Amino acid sequence: MTVAAMAGSCKTCLKVFLAIINLLAMAVGGAAMATGIWFLAAYNSYLPNYFGVLDGSSVSQEVLRDGAIVLLAAGAAIFAFALLGVVAACTCNGVLLVVHAVIVIILMVVQVTAVVLAIVFRIRIATKIDNEVAYMFNADYGRQDSAFTSAFNAFQSEYSCCGWRNSSDYILSELRPMNWNKTMVPEECCINRNETCTTNPTNNTFLITQGCRESLQDVLFTYGSAIIGLSIAIIGLEFLVLVITLILLMHTVNKKYALS
Repeated sequence: MTVAAMAGSCKTCLKVFLAIINLLAMAVGGAAMATGIWFLAAYNSYLPNYFGVLDGSSVSQEVLRDGAIVLLAAGAAIFAFALLGVVAACTCNGVLLVVHAVIVIILMVVQVTAVVLAIVFRIRIATKIDNEVAYMFNADYGRQDSAFTSAFNAFQSEYSCCGWRNSSDYILSELRPMNWNKTMVPEECCINRNETCTTNPTNNTFLITQGCRESLQDVLFTYGSAIIGLSIAIIGLEFLVLVITLILLMHTVNKKYALS
């Protein structure tokens, strides 16, 4: 096999690889668009427990809805960008390859910045959520027809926790004396919803003492870490796409000058 034939085979492999990556990106962009559309259509019923617990804090329903809009827009942008990549890979058009490379560089810079900011501000966001939910717990929990109360009780049941920081939060609640009569803690704080536990929780073996703060922070940390890890993997893949695009561009330019 001659050098020219080997070079041609390598170019074909790179073109196919770049096209496959961009086709996968098109699928991801389509899935992101579909997820954003679904979220916007049904966000009032999606994860109501989380919405209720976070209502009024730095992560509210409006913020999550805006996030769905961003997801939809990002999905559309990824789909269009990937389509450009497929066309550029198949045609080896110099202009399209340059545009594709520039877009990849911009995406990498934006994503690296976002990952760094997410890591830096994660602790600050967790602290803000802690303070906001603690305030709402003391000010709103126990009110009749309170969405926060219903959501927090459901969260307690799901994650087997009691109170925000711990079970003693109920003793300090400003609304407990007005609305709870003899009940000291809600039944969600008691294993098997033991009745004696709700009225006399002190030293009661059925009382759940662990607060919900750690549970919610664990959920947010888990999803946050997954998003950061996925972003880093995508940045690595984009770097590979950039290298392949530049190699194809150099080959196209060299071939153009060789023919001239």
